[in-house]
Amino acid sequence: MIGIGTLSAKLKLEVEDYTSTAYQPAIREYNDFLTEYVSKQQFPVFMHSKSYF
Repeated sequence: MIGIGTLSAKLKLEVEDYTSTAYQPAIREYNDFLTEYVSKQQFPVFMHSKSYF
């Protein structure tokens, strides 16, 4: 897993940390749902966008 520090320092990305916020449980639940869906569909790659899914 790539950490926030690596994303910020090496790739120069701005990352908002939701680890200790009220949003964290909902984000985790959505991630778990999406991961399970991609696995069950046996997609080799999944691209997420606001226009799809």
